[in-house]
Amino acid sequence: MARSCARRRISWTEAADGATPDLTIAEILVRRPDPLARWHWELAAPYAASGIVLPHLPTDLMNWVPLPTDDPPTLDPIQNVKVTGGYDAVRGHVLDIHDETGPTGYVIGDRGTAVIMTSTVP
Repeated sequence: MARSCARRRISWTEAADGATPDLTIAEILVRRPDPLARWHWELAAPYAASGIVLPHLPTDLMNWVPLPTDDPPTLDPIQNVKVTGGYDAVRGHVLDIHDETGPTGYVIGDRGTAVIMTSTVP
């Protein structure tokens, strides 16, 4: 999987086979030349083959969108997930699942399933 972060979008290329995912989870680390200006985003969104658009955040303290003058953003990992019940079934707690319970947290009840594709470093 090739990955990139261009100004307001995280995108990737993927194989055309397999089930269409329900959601994507992506992590991005942004570093400015100022050593105190670095931040980490963890985003979850409904799956779109075109990628994830970064949210609009207030800019009164700082512009949070990666800029051309920043170090290249670090993207790792990107996960596409197919889950019983779709995105709506996990949207309220998807980052808790991702951070705390791991892949088994996506399964709902004793009959749910989850298929997770995690990117590799290109």
